[in-house]
Amino acid sequence: MLFDELDKARRRTIMTTIVFVFVGIAFLVVPEAYLPFMGSACAFVMVVWSVVSILEFATGPKVLIRYLGLFVALAIGLLGISLFVFDSLFLRLVTGLVAVIPLFGGMLGSYHALVFARRSGRRGWWVPLVLSLLLMGFGTMTVVSPWAYSTRAVLQLVGGTLAYSAVVYALLLVWMWPARGDEER
Repeated sequence: MLFDELDKARRRTIMTTIVFVFVGIAFLVVPEAYLPFMGSACAFVMVVWSVVSILEFATGPKVLIRYLGLFVALAIGLLGISLFVFDSLFLRLVTGLVAVIPLFGGMLGSYHALVFARRSGRRGWWVPLVLSLLLMGFGTMTVVSPWAYSTRAVLQLVGGTLAYSAVVYALLLVWMWPARGDEER
């Protein structure tokens, strides 16, 4: 049970690190002139996904979980339409999402450190706990964001937060990977 959970955590960490690295670099590099295009592209994808999900609901079986999926599809479609209508909503949503991701990631990492790593008896179980707490601190700083005074500064804040999160997840991955001596036990 413990090793299955650790394998799932490793896979999630690898995927999260890869995604955060590329998205963080994209936000650091992209000029602010491309921001409306990114918002429109995101809105288009959301509306198309919403329409496809609604059509799948119409042709599929009517069970309770499908109604929940319909609700989510309608909410995402409404959000996509709102992104088309309101200009600065995309940047606010991305900033909020990027601020929340490290907070929840840090909470989950703290939970894994306290529940799984501490019980495993491995030396240095506190390392992922410290990294997760730092991640939560960086997410909190992104929520407060006193230095976000321009669009470029917000893009750099978002990109920096994602890049920092990727570094923390990569360090957590290195820590979670079994050492040669751990495999033999």
